[in-house]
Amino acid sequence: VKIKLSLSPFPRPPHAPSLRFGSMAESEDESSLLAMKEFDVTNCCLRVCSFGYGSRILVLEPEEAILTSKTLCQETVKRMPYGELGNVEKINECGCLHSFKSNLSPEGSEGEHAPISPGCGCEQALVDGIVDELKSRMKGRGDTGNIQRAEDAIHLMFNLAHKTTHSDAKIDLILRQMQIPEPAMSSEVLGGPDISAAFLHMEWNTTGCCLATCCCGKQTLLLDPEEEGSGRSPCRSRSAVA
Repeated sequence: VKIKLSLSPFPRPPHAPSLRFGSMAESEDESSLLAMKEFDVTNCCLRVCSFGYGSRILVLEPEEAILTSKTLCQETVKRMPYGELGNVEKINECGCLHSFKSNLSPEGSEGEHAPISPGCGCEQALVDGIVDELKSRMKGRGDTGNIQRAEDAIHLMFNLAHKTTHSDAKIDLILRQMQIPEPAMSSEVLGGPDISAAFLHMEWNTTGCCLATCCCGKQTLLLDPEEEGSGRSPCRSRSAVA
């Protein structure tokens, strides 16, 4: 007797998600988003007051932004993930002075975030490019991006579970066609390892020689399924539960 088995794939249900998420354009945007970029945001006043040694460099890494400020006396480095930048604000004063600020900006004398004004303050194209880049990275790598990636992971797990279910159905069909009995499932596979022994009530006598001799006392360590401890003596009783 010849048995012909068809192993053609089962039709995909209409709501089953695909393993591929997004388009080619989205993958290209993700790769450009992960590229490291560096901007020189040194202000002319900082450079002059530091006799040419002052500088302020903004580096955008895949996961965080780094602002390095150098003066004649000190160097400060401030790192911050994109999800913690807060509101990236672009400031325009007198129509020609452009700057931006966020939680990454250096703090002023009263604790507020001071604006960063590159060059002589008229670098509108540079400021616009930095603000757009920060907002794009905040959307892709901040809280919004994390939520999107979590949703993609959930869809991927659903699709894998769907494929596993159909694979099990195919195996069951083959076993029935060949009249092979299903293998018995062990208790360890069905219910997992037996861990009830780890939760037995246990008791130890931890009385020290000084306690037993001087106070005629006794100290006992009790291990219950959910908590442990207490110690006792004739003069006083103390119970510690953890």
